[in-house]
Amino acid sequence: MKRAFQLILLLLIGSVLHVSAEPFLLRVVNANTNTPLQLVSLRLEKNGNQYTFLSNQEGTFTLPDSLLSARGFAHMIGFDTTQFILNRRTKTIQLTPSNTELQTVVVTGQSKAIRQRESMYNVQTISAKEIQQRGAVTLNEALQFNTGQWINQDNILGSSLNLGGIGGQNIKILINGVPLNGRENGNIDLGQINLQQVKRIEIIQGPMSVLYGSNAMGGVINLITETGKNEQGITLQTYLETIGKINIGATAYKQWNKHHISTSVARNFFNGWTNNDTGGRFQLWKPKTQYIGDVNYTFSPSSNIKLNYFASYLNETITNLGAPIINPFEGYGFDEYYRTQRLLQSLNTEIKLGNKVKFITNNSYTAYQRIKNRYKKNLVDLSQFETAGIGDQDTSLFNTLNLRGLFSIRGKNENEWQTGYEITHETGNSFKLADTTKSLFEGALFSSWTYKRSRWRIQPALRVIYNSRFAPAFTPALHGYYNLTPTTIIRSSLAWGYRTPSLKELYLTFIDQNHTLLGNNQLKPELGIRWENSLVYNKTTNGKTINIEGLAAWNRINNMIFLAALPGNAILRQYANIDQYENITFQLRTEFSQRRYAIQQGISLTRVLASNQFQAYNLLDWNLNAHYNIPRYRLRLIANYKLNSRQALLTIDNQFYFTRAIHITGIAIQHQFLKNKATIQFGVKNLLNQVNSPLNGIGITTSGHIAPSGMMIAPARSLYLDTRFNL
Repeated sequence: MKRAFQLILLLLIGSVLHVSAEPFLLRVVNANTNTPLQLVSLRLEKNGNQYTFLSNQEGTFTLPDSLLSARGFAHMIGFDTTQFILNRRTKTIQLTPSNTELQTVVVTGQSKAIRQRESMYNVQTISAKEIQQRGAVTLNEALQFNTGQWINQDNILGSSLNLGGIGGQNIKILINGVPLNGRENGNIDLGQINLQQVKRIEIIQGPMSVLYGSNAMGGVINLITETGKNEQGITLQTYLETIGKINIGATAYKQWNKHHISTSVARNFFNGWTNNDTGGRFQLWKPKTQYIGDVNYTFSPSSNIKLNYFASYLNETITNLGAPIINPFEGYGFDEYYRTQRLLQSLNTEIKLGNKVKFITNNSYTAYQRIKNRYKKNLVDLSQFETAGIGDQDTSLFNTLNLRGLFSIRGKNENEWQTGYEITHETGNSFKLADTTKSLFEGALFSSWTYKRSRWRIQPALRVIYNSRFAPAFTPALHGYYNLTPTTIIRSSLAWGYRTPSLKELYLTFIDQNHTLLGNNQLKPELGIRWENSLVYNKTTNGKTINIEGLAAWNRINNMIFLAALPGNAILRQYANIDQYENITFQLRTEFSQRRYAIQQGISLTRVLASNQFQAYNLLDWNLNAHYNIPRYRLRLIANYKLNSRQALLTIDNQFYFTRAIHITGIAIQHQFLKNKATIQFGVKNLLNQVNSPLNGIGITTSGHIAPSGMMIAPARSLYLDTRFNL
């Protein structure tokens, strides 16, 4: 009996020891999204010994009891290292993503992708995550909450951008470094640029004429698309908004061997909106339907050669139904349809000749067509016929060939010499152009040299320009960079800009019932200069990041082109040169982020100096973007706000007015589920319900592009639902 009792006791002790010796599981997750992380490196230290482990696909480690009370270090690239003491209460480790500013890379103005803080230029970026948080489907919606930028709305011509007090023809829009054409009234319609494949938007404010030529005096905006996911899948997106928007899109991508291809299609539909309940045909915000398709193919036969083909297609229809006209004999209305098609194709190459030499080409051809048709429609039997008024029917065709090459050599201490060429040939065919068909040719050679010494760099640059219509010209630039401390960077730039008049500014002849707009073949090229100084402070400690950016800039443009009213005639207008346009800009942007929340705010003050055409005035804007994470429920609360103190408008009769303050506000809640393969975002746009901004004046003569009540801002307050699924 005694021996049996001893045997039972030994079995019980053995089972206890066996249980205590069993390994236990430790899980590692992303602190922001609460999702598992694989291939996390875990180092445990105990009694002078070290042990290393890697997390599996489920984000777990299998650890023995013998390592209890060990000191642990969890590390993964892109995340802050987490320290802890291992015990049985330790079930989950949370890793906080490192400062996004330090991880962000930029390519605009560079021969290769580099970290944002190392760029010679002051580059602002908007990530794909920020695009989604703003509920943005098109480029105008993504940019509207940025510091120092103003979006102007037009019910026919679409959305345009003012960057630091400069807009129109002086801002160049790029997709993967390829220029986009199709300007109406000097502006690319930002509402025509879909963001479905865009992974990052890069913005450089100030003259970039040395690298990108004409249309870049105010700055460049470069949309970078996704070109290299090492996986395959399909992304589906739907967007619904209560003001009548229904957008659907899909993206498919696949990587195999040395090939990567992605393609996307989208349909964006807007039913139109007006600020009355009369049920009439006329709508202030015009109905619009867009069909968009993109193809992106990359082939890398070796580590030294990369080929990329990109094509983007847009088909847009804007419907402008006229107010009904009813008399005892008939009921009719005048309807207008604006149909736009644009096909951009580019072939880009990157060839490395050893470790120090690289040759890059960006070759593109863009065909742009815009058709206007005006009909008189019988509202009884719904028959219609084309009207015969001057300017009622028009087809405009603009084709642009752009060839660009860059040769880069890196020397010792990362010194770099770049030289390149750019050739642009544009042809236009339109009823609105004198003699119907016109063309312009521009060729340029450019070069820059970056010299690095210890903590500072200096980059002189020069562009020599030949234009078929104007005398040869050159634009120099000088950029400086100083790494004051490990957390502080100083940049300084002095750059000249140059822009030749466009085909429309030179040869436009447009006459209809409300306008007589004439080009001017005596126009002079615009000459600009910008001096900019900036300071950036960035520090990350214990998962907390603080970023402060200050900027001061002075701009001057001689011979600035604008549409002027001829003396004594408010309808007859012609393009002319302003003697001088000058402004001073001050900006301050701050960002604070940690594991659960991030707050970004910026303030910009632009002082426009007096000239013969403009009185002196100030433009002030302030923006606030914030989000708060609730990891336990995978929720994110989002708020965006933008204040523009006022906007300046030059009316049809050449009078100068200001709008009142403009407020743009949006809030949203975002939830991720199905192991982060699905995201749903519900939000409110135009929370303050500001539809327009009245002009501070009376007796204003309005046009088709200025609403009688002032500047158009947005349709009424609306709810939206954005869903995305990764399959």
